Amino acid sequence: MICAKHQDREAAGNCVDCGRGLCVECLNEYTMPLCHECASIRSKEVKSEFIKFVVISAILFIIALSGSTSEEGFLEALLRSYFIAAIPWGWKTLGRITPDVFLIMPLMGWLIYLMIKLGFAAVIGAFVLPYQVYKGYRELKQLQMIGL
Repeated sequence: MICAKHQDREAAGNCVDCGRGLCVECLNEYTMPLCHECASIRSKEVKSEFIKFVVISAILFIIALSGSTSEEGFLEALLRSYFIAAIPWGWKTLGRITPDVFLIMPLMGWLIYLMIKLGFAAVIGAFVLPYQVYKGYRELKQLQMIGL
């Protein structure tokens, strides 16, 4: 098998996404063995998902902050808005650690399940949000350095 990018070189491995042959130089180009096309697709997915979560969180934050009352202190309003803005990040994290099992429950059971998951998502998201934003920013910076 020959390298997909360098036709004059023998392949030393394969792209983990598409299986194309990669030479030693191409294997070491990214942190995992990816061809340039698959790396470009992954970078677009990472960028679009990161931007989507940041925009959703910003919108939730603004809506929650604008809904604060005058009796509520500014710090309390900021904290409540932060927890609400963190829900998407917590929901995503919970989705990774909970099994993909379909539970047969009545409607009331589903509502209780969703309310519990929503509460956990807000609490977990408050801790996960800063790290995920940093991680996403760092990944985007790396992709810009590579030129994707």
